[in-house]
Amino acid sequence: MADRTGWKQAGFAAMAALVGGLLGSTYQQYLNAQLARKKLFNEWRRDAYVRYLNAMEKERLAEDKKAAATLAEITQARREQLLSEATKLRDEWEYEQGTATLTLAVFGESEVVHALAEHWRRNEERVPCEGEAWKTNLMFFK
Repeated sequence: MADRTGWKQAGFAAMAALVGGLLGSTYQQYLNAQLARKKLFNEWRRDAYVRYLNAMEKERLAEDKKAAATLAEITQARREQLLSEATKLRDEWEYEQGTATLTLAVFGESEVVHALAEHWRRNEERVPCEGEAWKTNLMFFK
């Protein structure tokens, strides 16, 4: 009889080890997936901030070139070149700023998103989420 109890205890220990191993490995996979998701999200967030700052730098460069074009001591050819470069930078800024801002609105921290929304309300002619059209657009992406 004592012999059978030993088998039961050994069987129970083996089952407990097996279940513990399965649960432990499943939980480890879950934690690894969570960590990978968080790292990817943080990478996207970082890229969104970098793209936004790069776009803002283009706007600054365009304004600098415009200001340099107004100097009296430069030639007409140089003035035209500076204005052309400023226009090109401004066009690039218009495109990149829009996409960078939208990406930042998705991946940015909530304080940044609120600041962007406040900036839009104060400085833009048309607020992106005014009226009812945004609800239709949102339903399209659901």
